Amino acid sequence: MHIPAAGIVSICLILSMCLVSGSSVMVIVFEQSDRTALIPEAIIYADGKIAGKTDLNGAFNLSFEGYHPNIRVAKGGYTDWTGTFAENDTAILVPLQVRNSTLFVEVFDADTLIPVQNAHIIATSEDGSREDGYTGPEGKIQLALRSDKVYNLEITAQNFQVVHDTVVTSGDSSTVQYSLVRNDRISIRVLDSLS
Repeated sequence: MHIPAAGIVSICLILSMCLVSGSSVMVIVFEQSDRTALIPEAIIYADGKIAGKTDLNGAFNLSFEGYHPNIRVAKGGYTDWTGTFAENDTAILVPLQVRNSTLFVEVFDADTLIPVQNAHIIATSEDGSREDGYTGPEGKIQLALRSDKVYNLEITAQNFQVVHDTVVTSGDSSTVQYSLVRNDRISIRVLDSLS
């Protein structure tokens, strides 16, 4: 069978267009410690540029043209993942490792500056996870929390007014101090009207 030159050129053009045309791979992100916990809102980078975020099912369809990009996946509270995928992969599983932070809380009496023992500290994150404990004789406690997360703190102690605050954990550890005001004391707090 003889194929005319124009036909060969047409076939070559069609094949080259197929090779250059876009492809995609499904990126599925999950928590490494619990392989059933999918991670939504993880940011997907392709060759250093933001490609998108994972959906509620921890999945993102990454489209690309030509060569396979280097991928980085990032999410607050987790260690970043970087890697590539094989030529014929249609999906890649990305395990993210939990990154923890230690929050040291110090509580003392606002008048006497004496440490407050047995103050109950509750730290609740935006997603509802909770850590709590009681201060020791030196008025201190350490809480193991997720890094790069926002936590609402509630501090209660007998004969003291309740304290509420919001903290953002760092990558390593951080220390916060709170002075508690006694219930039997009248206190006036003066604020600047602008700030």
